[in-house]
Formats: sequence, C-alpha cells, structure tokens
Amino acid sequence: MGGPAYDFDPELDSENKWPEYYDGVPLLYEWSRQWIKQVHLDDEGGVLDITETVPDIDLANPMDMEFGPDGALYVLEYGSGWFGGSADSAISRIDYSGSGDSPVARIGTSATSGPAPLTVEFSGEDSFHPGGLAFDYAWNFGDGTTSTDPAPTHTFEEAGRYNVSLTVTDSEERTGTATVTITAGNTAPEVAFDTPGTVSSSTGATRSRST
Repeated sequence: MGGPAYDFDPELDSENKWPEYYDGVPLLYEWSRQWIKQVHLDDEGGVLDITETVPDIDLANPMDMEFGPDGALYVLEYGSGWFGGSADSAISRIDYSGSGDSPVARIGTSATSGPAPLTVEFSGEDSFHPGGLAFDYAWNFGDGTTSTDPAPTHTFEEAGRYNVSLTVTDSEERTGTATVTITAGNTAPEVAFDTPGTVSSSTGATRSRST
C-alpha cells in the first residue's frame, strides 16, 4: 500500500521528528509481509532503489500510516488476529532515535564493457548514510586490486568478466555493499526498434503497432 511522504520542517522543535534525509521520500507498506520501505527517485522520477525503513521493528499487519504534527510516523496496526480484539492491535508511534541505519553503497561507471585493456571511471559518490554519518570506501575490482578512493579510475588489462564491489563502512562498523559486472574484451550490443506509427480504423479507434 502507498503510504505518506515525509515533509521535513526545520523549524519544528520536536525530539520525535524524522531527519531531513527523509524529506519528500515516499513510503510503502505491506499488510501481510509486515514491512515499511522507502523509495528513492532520481531527478527524472525513476526509481533508484527501494530499501527497508524500520527492519528491526516487529509490525502487526500495518493498515494505515501518517506522519503526525510532531514529525513522527504513526502506524495503525490491525493485529495478528481476525475481526478485531487482538492484543497486539494498536496505533504505534515510530520516532527517529539516531543514526542506527547502515550506509547504502551505490556505484556509477563510465562504461560496463569494451575492448581490453578497458579503463573505467568509477564513482561511489552517490552512496549515502540515512543517519548522516561519515563512511569509508573500499573497492574490490575483481582482478586482485583494490582502492579506497571515492571515485577511482581502474584499467582492466586482460579480457574477462570482473565482479566489482564497493563496500562503505561507517564509524560503528555498519556496512553497505553494491556490485557491478565489468566485461573487458567485448562490447555489449545496442538494441533498438522502430515503430511505424498509429493505425486508425473507420470507427475512430487507434492502435499503435511496433516491430
């Protein structure tokens, strides 16, 4: 189910409010699987990732939720039974209590395939920490070499497929990892198709056709 998107108020004096990181981030929740997830979008509205929001909180069939005037998230939980009366049915308040989340790793590349030797510019600068903590970068390029640079450039000398990983680690030793496959010695084909246009019928209906 579609939940709210947080509206961060920097002037609000509240110990319960969620941080600015969640400003404008839409939340989803699921009744039977009992999770809440956050959706991160790019500048064009495309989905970057969908991640757990409160994985350590045991929910009892969430059926509605809204952010309150204090900046906390209020969740209506149906409970584990049926037709009302469950002992664990409740309206729960979820406060933000600090930077307990793990950092999230993201990898950007200038190329994912090409002739060998293949030089690729990597970037981990879109990685982030939900709690705002600083973190370190650790790259493994899959060919025996590593780097701690946020945006390294690496050359794959030999042809082959390399599983490149980025691990980000915060000051409390929590980690997040992302991977990408780089193919040196072969270039991935580009696929495209043409559409001849729209076909109109005598009834005024239209049909788009593609080949």
